[in-house]
Amino acid sequence: MRIGPVVFWVVLAAALGALVIVTRGPANPDDGRAGGVVTLGIDIAQVRSIRTEGDAGVSIERAGSGGWLVRWTDSGRPVVWPADDELARAGLRVLAAAEFAPRTGDERPDLAGSVLVRSEGGELRLRWGGSPIAGRIAAEIDAGDGPRAVWMEERLARALDRASLMRWRSSSILRLASRPVGLEIEMPDRSVRLSASDGVWRLDGARTLAVDQALVDETLGDLGRMVAESFEEHAAEGPLAASVRVAGIDGSERRLELIGAINAAGTRFAARVSGLRGGVELGPVGVVINAEPLGRLSPDARAYLRGTAIDGSRIDVASVELVSAAGGVLARATRSIDGWRSDADPGRFGAFVELLTDTKASAIGDGSASEPVGFVRVRDAALEAPIEIELARRADGALELVVRSEALAVSFEYADAEAQRVLAWAAGLLG
Repeated sequence: MRIGPVVFWVVLAAALGALVIVTRGPANPDDGRAGGVVTLGIDIAQVRSIRTEGDAGVSIERAGSGGWLVRWTDSGRPVVWPADDELARAGLRVLAAAEFAPRTGDERPDLAGSVLVRSEGGELRLRWGGSPIAGRIAAEIDAGDGPRAVWMEERLARALDRASLMRWRSSSILRLASRPVGLEIEMPDRSVRLSASDGVWRLDGARTLAVDQALVDETLGDLGRMVAESFEEHAAEGPLAASVRVAGIDGSERRLELIGAINAAGTRFAARVSGLRGGVELGPVGVVINAEPLGRLSPDARAYLRGTAIDGSRIDVASVELVSAAGGVLARATRSIDGWRSDADPGRFGAFVELLTDTKASAIGDGSASEPVGFVRVRDAALEAPIEIELARRADGALELVVRSEALAVSFEYADAEAQRVLAWAAGLLG
């Protein structure tokens, strides 16, 4: 929550309350217009939009999906961004509670500002001039039955100008209202894409590998807390240094695109943000952000792996085959109700499967530092095709497992002596 703007509205409300104490006269509780006090008669629940009028107008609109949206024009292009709902509600409460002193005379003020409030019951226009007298400005209220001359507080006029309403924009740039189900991190040389189904995160293109669920959740939490330090008048242009996209289960999404550093330390970046909410396209909007949280992100898919060669929490291994480099099956084991059945050592096969599914590697690499000894073919009745894993030997003689897919290659290295003995048993069967 942004404390500063909220405090501003509280202070404004208090100031307007003080004004009311000074100017209050006998009021008509039926319409709030007679006597010494005039109100706008706004029912917050009925308000659909508030718009400053003019070529550079900005509109605060109630969103069909809930909450509020800010609409404005950037170089002739319409732009939409979510409003900070707390600021929107506070601002509406101040406007609904504002009280105006009647003004004698029928002269109309020179137009300096104007807002149009649309509600389910009709429209109301508040216009004001630009020459304050003792902190008050000549204004008029027109709810469709003719303009009424009033004095309005100068502070209220400032709070309703374009610059002030633009401050209603939400500074949250990557937080979604719905549960995230997609995460993409792209840099010029690498990218990673993860998606969630049934609450489980998986790597796109390597869906049999186990993903560190807690790490993904922590990453999304860090991204959700990122805020814009400031909004720029125009969306930044230029080649991207990096981009992050978060997608929600309801079809919403947010995208952050980093353009370039604006300080010597490389921690503050010019960026643009965009997205989708309730079928409405958001942005692009120019922002300045503190990019330090992004420094902890990695575009390397291997960084998000749990460390096991197979996702044992999701894959129920039914059979394992040891296959030679030439393609011949040299040993096979199948799971039965009372354990593993095999012509080779069933107990050793059980330990081998446990290493595949439950033992975390001591290090994860890219599979480029070893030569294949043979292959492990794992079958699960729920999978359309078997999982094939290389059993490979590095130059130092240590054995490792390598999983290759179209998206990437991952090697699982084991420093533990017992893990090496299990792998050596399998390599011995492969000759």
